[in-house]
Amino acid sequence: MQLDRRHWIAGTAAALVIVAAFAATTPANSAVAPLDDQAAMGNACAARLASGRPLTPAQRNWLETCRAVFAPAGSPSPSASPSASPSASPSVSPSPSPSPSVSPTPSPSPSTPPTAGPTPPTACPAWPAVPDSACTGWRHTGVSLRTCPTTLAVAGGIYDGCSFPGSVVIAAAGITISRSYIDGGHVEGAGYDLRGVRLVDVEISGGTDNFAAIGNSNYSCLRCDIHGGLRGLALGSNVVVTDSYVHDQRIVPGAHQTAASTHGGAHVRIEHSTLRCNSDRYACSNGVSFYSEDPPGIDDMLITRSHISTDAGYCLGFFSLQPGKPYGITNTRIVDNVLGASEYGPVANWPASQAGNVWSGNTTPGGTPINP
Repeated sequence: MQLDRRHWIAGTAAALVIVAAFAATTPANSAVAPLDDQAAMGNACAARLASGRPLTPAQRNWLETCRAVFAPAGSPSPSASPSASPSASPSVSPSPSPSPSVSPTPSPSPSTPPTAGPTPPTACPAWPAVPDSACTGWRHTGVSLRTCPTTLAVAGGIYDGCSFPGSVVIAAAGITISRSYIDGGHVEGAGYDLRGVRLVDVEISGGTDNFAAIGNSNYSCLRCDIHGGLRGLALGSNVVVTDSYVHDQRIVPGAHQTAASTHGGAHVRIEHSTLRCNSDRYACSNGVSFYSEDPPGIDDMLITRSHISTDAGYCLGFFSLQPGKPYGITNTRIVDNVLGASEYGPVANWPASQAGNVWSGNTTPGGTPINP
């Protein structure tokens, strides 16, 4: 904030003493103007600053303030006053330190690419192409496997990149198994209830027991590759299979093998999958078998946009309302599939007269419609 000249003069009686003292040490040709002449006051302060005589810091500060306050209007700003005289013993300037040598900046070396991680899963080709081993199982994901325990007991747990040596027991609800390999076994749960397990990009190489690779109820398979074992999919209730590949069952002469089969259940959907039963040309009953022998029978099942074949029996066999299979097959839809190679033909015993069943758009590999 700027000083008011009148207040500065009135409030500093000590200024008179200081200026008077300065006047006594001012050269003879430097006149000190009367203190009521503000311009002369400013000039006197400026002259003292310019005289080169030693000043204490307090004196210099006061004179600079005086000069600034009382400088005549329009006068040029004085040049900076000289610094105090150096002491008697001049200081020796230290030898300058040599400038550090600067190494040339090296050209950046090409960055090393990071280690490649798992590749994104390969989507299976759209219908009418069908899944095979190129887009199912764990191998197409590029993941490296580690050994994992075979009893899975963490509710909602995610088991990723696992190699399971033998059968896997689902002991908790809501489990996900992804990008993994089940080697020489099957997936099971208490009472055939898999408690909502999700299998995504999983390969199951079935063992030597008499179980299906996976079954029976409350599970889903996305891009599963299922082979070996006695059977592929056991279809109970609440099952969804999508973009999956079931093939090449273990050779068991005279067995009743299938790529998928149900003995009773509801709410099953198989979509855009390859279902192939092939063993020793005699062991397969059918590609997919519907045995309505467990109460209350078979209801609300859909197979669509899939390729079904077998080296023995029929592509699709339906068995209901007969001895040993006393229950019905209802609301079952077989829609837009290709029924390939078989021993006896594409379909046996289609239950056209039972409620809600739909057969539509099914053809041979060459596109010829199939009417049951």
